[in-house]
Amino acid sequence: MRNRRLPECSLVAGLILLWIGGCGSGSGALTAGPGESAPAPLAGGGSASNDADQQDPPPDIEAILTANAEALKDLQTLPIERREPKVDTNTDEQTPAVDQVAASIERTPVVVEREDEPAAHAIEPTREPTRAERIERLTKELATLLRAEADASDSPVSAMAKLDALEMIERGVAPDPASMPWLTVRERELLVAFRDLFREAGERLASDPNDLLSVQRVIEGLPDRLESWRALSIPTAALCVRVDGFGQYEEFRSNTLLAGRTHRMIVYTELADFRSEPGTGPSGEIGRRVRLRQDLSLYHDADGLLAWRKADQPIDEFSRNERRDFFLVQLIELPQTLTVGSYRLKVTVVDEVAGATAEAVIPIDVVADSGLAGR
Repeated sequence: MRNRRLPECSLVAGLILLWIGGCGSGSGALTAGPGESAPAPLAGGGSASNDADQQDPPPDIEAILTANAEALKDLQTLPIERREPKVDTNTDEQTPAVDQVAASIERTPVVVEREDEPAAHAIEPTREPTRAERIERLTKELATLLRAEADASDSPVSAMAKLDALEMIERGVAPDPASMPWLTVRERELLVAFRDLFREAGERLASDPNDLLSVQRVIEGLPDRLESWRALSIPTAALCVRVDGFGQYEEFRSNTLLAGRTHRMIVYTELADFRSEPGTGPSGEIGRRVRLRQDLSLYHDADGLLAWRKADQPIDEFSRNERRDFFLVQLIELPQTLTVGSYRLKVTVVDEVAGATAEAVIPIDVVADSGLAGR
C-alpha cells in the first residue's frame, strides 16, 4: 500500500508546483515546454491604479494540464525509493524503530508535581488489628444486631438486657433506656440497674482484674437498684411452740385445736423484700431502721365472719448495718369460745418505709373430739 500511493503523491505535488509557477509569471505563457527555458519575468510594473484597472484573468486549469501533459508523464516515470522497515533480530516481534520508541514513551509514567503540593507518599501495607481493636469492633457489631432485634421485637426488654451486659466490655454501646418511650417505668428501671451493674463491674475489673471482692459487692448491690421492683412478701408464716431465731423454730404438730379450750401459740413470720431507711440508734449511732406493722385476724371459713383479731402491732428495729433477714414473733392466745369448724388466720404486715403490704394465711381447724386434736 505504501509503494502504490507514492506516485499519486508525486503527481499531485507536481501539479501544485506547475500551477504556482504559472500563477507567478503574471502574464503570457505559464510554463515552458520540454526542452525550452522559462520566460523571464517582466521588469518594473505599473502604478497602483493601472494594476487595479487591469487585473490578470484567472488561470485556466485545463490549459495548464494540457500544456504540461508531457512533464506529468515524465514525472510519473520517476523511480521511487522504497525503504524496508528495520527488524530487530534480538526479538521475536518485528517492530519498526519508531514504533518501539513510541511504545517506550507510552510505558514511561509522567509525574507532574506542583510546588504547592507535597510529594505523594508510598502506601503503607495493611496492618493487622490488635486484639483490643478486634474486641471493640466485634462488640459494636453485636450491639448493632441486638439493637435491631430489640427494635423488631414486641418485647424488647430481653434484647436490651443483653445490650446492657455488653457495657462490661465496651462502655456506651447500650442506649439510654430513658430515650425509649415505649418501655414501661418498671422496664426502664430494670434496664438502668442492669446497665449500671455491668458498667461498674467492668470498670473495677479494668482497674484491678484480681479485685473479685469489689465485683461481688457490686452484684450484691443490685437489689438496692431494683427497689421499685421489690414487693414485700411473707415466705413463711407458722404456728410455733418455740422460736430461737431466724429460721430456728418448732412448729405445732398439727393446726387442729380442741374446742372449749384456750390455746396459746407463737405466730412466726419471715419477711422478704422489706425496705429500710437511714436512722440513729439509742446512743446516736448512724445505721438503718426498719418500721413495720402487723395485724392478725381469724376468720370463720364457712361465712367469712371475723372471729378474733389482734391488730396494729408496731415493729421498729434499728441496726448499724442494713439487714438482709427479718422475722417477727408474736405471742397470741386464741379464746375458748371458738366453735367447731374451719378457720383462716390471716397475717398482714405493712412496710411503713416502702408503703407496701403483704399477707399470708394459716389454716386452723377446731374440733370437739380430743382424739383428732393435735398438741
